[in-house]
This record gives sequence, structure tokens and C-alpha cells, in this order.
Amino acid sequence: MSRPRTWRTLHVAIPPITVLVALGLNLALVPLLKFESPFLLFTAAVLLSAWLGGARGGILATIASLIGVTLFFQIGGDFQISLPGHALRLSIFFAEGVLLSLLIGALQTTAQRARQQEAEIRAARDNLERRVAARTAELRALNAQLEAQAQTLAANEARYRTLVQHLPDVMVLLFDHDLRYLLAEGQALARHGFDAAAMVGRTLWEVVPAEHVPVLADSYRAALAGELRTQEFTRDEHTYRTRFVPVYALDGQVIAGMAVTTDTTEQTRATRQILQREAQLRHMGQMAKIGSWSIDLATMAVTWSDEVYHIHELDASLPISLERSLSLYPPDVRPTVEQLFTRAMRDGTPWDVELPRVTASGRAIWVRAQGEAETEGGKIVRLRGTFQDITERRQLEEKLRERDLIYTTLFQVLPIGVTITDAEGQIKDANPASERLLGLSQADHQQRHVDSAVWQIIQPNGEPMPADAYASVRAQREQRSIVDVEMGVATPAGDITWLNVMATPMPVAGYGVVVVYSDITQRMQMDQTLRRRLAERETMLKEIHHRVKNNLQVVVSLLRLQGRQIHDPQATDALRESLQRVEVMALVHELLYGTDNLTVIDAAAYVPRLSQQLAHIYGTRSAQIAIQASVDDISLSLDQAVPCGLIIHELLSNSFKYAFPDGQRGTIGVSLTMAQPASVTLRVWDTGVGMATPAPGHSKRSLGMQLVHDLARQLRGSISIDGSAGTAITITFPINIMRTSQRDARGIEGALP
Repeated sequence: MSRPRTWRTLHVAIPPITVLVALGLNLALVPLLKFESPFLLFTAAVLLSAWLGGARGGILATIASLIGVTLFFQIGGDFQISLPGHALRLSIFFAEGVLLSLLIGALQTTAQRARQQEAEIRAARDNLERRVAARTAELRALNAQLEAQAQTLAANEARYRTLVQHLPDVMVLLFDHDLRYLLAEGQALARHGFDAAAMVGRTLWEVVPAEHVPVLADSYRAALAGELRTQEFTRDEHTYRTRFVPVYALDGQVIAGMAVTTDTTEQTRATRQILQREAQLRHMGQMAKIGSWSIDLATMAVTWSDEVYHIHELDASLPISLERSLSLYPPDVRPTVEQLFTRAMRDGTPWDVELPRVTASGRAIWVRAQGEAETEGGKIVRLRGTFQDITERRQLEEKLRERDLIYTTLFQVLPIGVTITDAEGQIKDANPASERLLGLSQADHQQRHVDSAVWQIIQPNGEPMPADAYASVRAQREQRSIVDVEMGVATPAGDITWLNVMATPMPVAGYGVVVVYSDITQRMQMDQTLRRRLAERETMLKEIHHRVKNNLQVVVSLLRLQGRQIHDPQATDALRESLQRVEVMALVHELLYGTDNLTVIDAAAYVPRLSQQLAHIYGTRSAQIAIQASVDDISLSLDQAVPCGLIIHELLSNSFKYAFPDGQRGTIGVSLTMAQPASVTLRVWDTGVGMATPAPGHSKRSLGMQLVHDLARQLRGSISIDGSAGTAITITFPINIMRTSQRDARGIEGALP
């Protein structure tokens, strides 16, 4: 025999056994018993039966005890009692026994329901709505059971008080038709400031504050009229539920009313948490575009959440049928869906698929449909699942596929080489152009590391390039783009392919850098040819300047020989000035020959040297004259340097000869400065006697000044003369110049190996 059946048999057997034991003890103790004494042992039998067999066992024991008491009085025969008194005492005993049995059964049932409620709160989200509904039904059943139990309460205060005092968070009040408290028990009374002992015997108006009396009096009278009521209230952050129930006598008359107050704070908090979780789930569903659905297989009723209605652009107030739901699939997809439903109903096979759908407005969408079977008692009773709108994700995936195709095509057809490495520098991929440029197959690429010793790479100067100078290695190490790195890579065929390389870190997990390189072999060969030709041209220009300088020196020597044979002072002076002008031009070629740049003259070196040369020529006069030279960092072209030098020569010569007569002392200065970004200013001044002003009508200039004006026009400059304090002549002319610090004085350096 199974254990549950044995236990049920014991439940039925316990009441008569305990009653028979009580009857036997009473008969054995007849000489010692009074009228009340037999009921004590029978009451103990009822309590034991109720504790072991529940309310049903207690009630059976109560009925059996009534029979046992009757037998006792018949067998004992020593007790004399009136018939009305005997019936009343039996009624009281019956009410007490039923009340105690129901209370003990209620306590056991309440404890069991509380444990079930705590387990149900921790249930999964999928069963939340179903379990809340089940819990609500259970609470209603419990309420009905408590109300039914309350109708059978009797007036046995002593025994009932013993039980109620040990109930936590409960307050029980028993009142009569005068609204006078007959019983006041429960731990909650003291917490609310009531004295249980002081309440008994006093009316509602004497105990409760006046503002609460009307509501309570109405509920009390309703209970005394046989009506069941429930009220909820909040006090000190606790939530309470009070049930007002009538207490019936055996004849069905309401003899009292009972108010049972319980602390429902935890239950209310749990309900609030459930509601909050439901709201969170709805919000999450709206954010993720996920809704739930279910199908009751018994009725084939379909239930959709609000989000599913929203996904399908349907009014949530409209009912949905299985046929309507299936009609939203394209015709070619419906057989697949029907097959999924059939397998789930047959053997519970779940599904998770992505399918096209059509909304009520005809808009095509994609959904992720999930479903599973729900069983009860080993039988599939319901299908449930979710819909998620994944249209945007599908569209994005399609765009990504298009981009991937575009980038893959570009990667394959680009005429420049592209190599991609992982985070460790191992080559992961290389396009066909890289195979052609480096002579390595895809498999050969993937076997190499970017800094592998197998690479044979040289620098433009012909020296081997160290691995830490590779563009790819630097980009990986410095985590920045490295551009315009020129290198020569030896191919397996033994040729050198010159490349311009750019490497950039890839911001993708697991990847290192992408290396892009173009073939510059032809350009490097052309550069080598140009460099060789340029070197030949520079050599030739140097030779030309050297020969021009030598030829000018020959002219100077011839003029000097000619000057020795001329005795006319004026002719001698004219010949000497011409000789000096030739030396000025020879100085330009001498400076060009001594530099690596054959296109410009450094004014900072040219002007001071020219000034010193003239001071040396006029040595006797220059002993009393100070020379000041101020020249900016300016480079002059050959076409500008010669006129500039001749102007300085003429003006300084005039100052040496005419500014300081009779051995006077003074200062001569020359400056060449930047006036504007595209022009310079030449200024020659002295502190001498100044220039004579031509007489009216006489504008004839000397040969030297005429030459100065002509040279200024050649420079496209303007000239001004100030004779207010000594003489100052300023010439400003526009030219294209370069700062010496900014120009490449050496031109193109180096050559390819």
C-alpha cells in the first residue's frame, strides 16, 4: 500500500481511537470525576485528532466525542443532569471542538499557502501572468475558507486565546451585538497602542478614536447581519487587511462578529514587485521590440501582448485568431510555420527562426519568432513564445553585406598592394596587387610576420632597413599612421621593387595594421637619372662660374696694365672705377663658385665683403671713417645680386670720395632689410657734408648716379634721396626671395645606390 493511502487511513482511524481512549480513561476514573471532568479528556482527544488529522480529523473526533460523552453518562450513571443543561453543554462542546479543529486546520493551510506564495514570486518571467492569476485564485479560495471558518467560531475565549496569542502579525477581535469586545488577542494590538485586557468588556466607542468609529461600526454591524467584508488600510508604513465575519451558533443564528486583522505588508510588497517587473518587462519589450504570444490548445484562443499588436500595426483592442495570425505570413512561408506548430504540439519541439511578415498596413517586416510548448500533468496544453521586430537589423545586415562586397571587390581590384596583419604582426590577408608587386603568393604572405628576418628591405641610400623602421612595425608600436616610407623590397626573383608605404592601425579586435604600398620603381629610376644629370649640370655651372671669374680677373689685369700707361688723371680715375665695377661682378661669381647652391647669393656674406673690399681700396680715407653694415638673412638671385652690388659700389665710392673732405671723420652705413614679404630695402647713408643740390635748370647727373638710377630701374625699384643730415639713399624693389634658414642650400642631396 502506498504511503498517501496509509496516511489517509491513519487520518480516518485516529479520531475514533483517541475518543475510545478518552472514554476508557473517563470510565476508569468515574469515582474521581465531576460533571465537567469528562469533557477535558474528550477535548484533548479532539485537539490531538485535529493536530494529526487536520480540521476533518478534529471534526470527526468532535462528533465521536459527543457519542462518547453520551455513552459515558449512560454507562457511568452517577451523574445527574437536567436534559436542557445536558444539551446546552453538548452544543458548547461541539462548537468548541469544531472551532478548534477549523482554527488548527486554518493555521496549517495558511502556513502552506504562504510557502507556496513565496515560491511562486520567484517563478520565471514566462509563468508570471499565469502564476499571478493562480495566486489570486488561491487567495480568493483562502479568503472564502477563512470566512467559512469564521462563521463557525464560538465563544470559548480561553482556549481560542491560547492559540491566537502565538500568531504573528495578527489581531483578532470578537464582539457582540452591542459592539462590546468579548475577545481581544494578537501581537499586533500592542504595536498599535491597544491593551488587550483593557479592551475586553468595553464597547467600540470606548476603545477606538472617534474618527475611526463610523467606518468600523458599519463593518461590525454588517458582520453581525451575516455579511462578509474586507477592508485594507496603511499605518506606519505597514499594510493591513481586516476581515469582518459573522460567528454562527449551531442553529445558524449569528451570535457574534469577528474582526481578523493581518499584516499584509510583505504580500503587498511582493505584489508591487510583480507589477513593477511586469512594467519593466513591458518597457524592455518596447525598447527591444519584443512581445509575447500564447495559444491555448484546448480552445485555440490566441493571446498577444500589446507590443505584438504594435509590431503588426493592429489595434490592441481587437481580438486575434490563429487564422488571422497565420495570414500575416507570406504564402510561401506559411507551410514552414504550420510545420513548426505541428511538431511543437506533437512532441514539444521548440523553435527559434527569422521569418518575413506583413503588417496590417501591408508593410513588409522581418521578425524573430520563438516558441515552445507548455505542459501540465505531462500533457501539452499551451504554446507560447515571442515576436521580435528585427527589420532594422536585417536591413543593416543587408547594407553590411553590400559594403563587404564593395570592399572585397576594391580589395581585389586595387592596383596598389594591401596587406592586413593580426595584433601580433602575422599577415592575415593580401590582395592580388601585393602578390604581383612582391612576387609572393597568398600562402607565402600568410606564412610571414611583418618584422620577419626573411624580408630583404633596403633604404633609399642603399643601406639595409632595420625591422623597427618598417612602416608596419612603427604603426603597430606607436599606434598611429606612418606615411610616405620609401623602401626597396627584394623579390624572390632577385629584383628590387621600390615601394611607397603607408601603415595604419586597425581599430578592430584581433587585427593589427593595414599596410598600403604603391610601386615607385620607375619614379626612383627617373630620380636617379635626374640626380645624375643635376650633378653633371652643377659641375658644369661651377666650371662656367670659375671660368667667368678667371676671365674677369684677366680683364682686371688688362685694365690695370692699361692704367699704368695712362697719365691723364681723369682717364685714370674713370679706368679705376671701371676696374672696381668689374671686380664687383667677379666677386659674385667667386661666391657662387664657393657654394653648393649655384642659383642664389647669400646677401649676409656678399654685402659685408663688398663693403670691406671698398674700404680697403680707399684705405687712406677710410682710416677716419667707420663702416656699419646691417644685412638680413636674405638670398638674392644672380640677376639681382649683380645690380645690387654695383649700386652699393657706386654709393659707397661716392661717400668715400666726397662725404668727408679735408680728412673729416664720420660713419658710412649700408643695410639690406626685408620691407614686406615680397620686397627688400637697400639703404646707403653717411654722416658727411651731404650732396650738392643741382642749380635750377640743371638736372644733369654724374655717371655714377646715372648708373645707380639705371640699375634701380633694372630691379623695378624706387629710389629716394635724403640730404637733410648727411646723405641717405634708399632703394626698395620687389623680388622673390628665400630666407637662408628656409631654403635648401644644398639642393637635392644624395643619390640612389
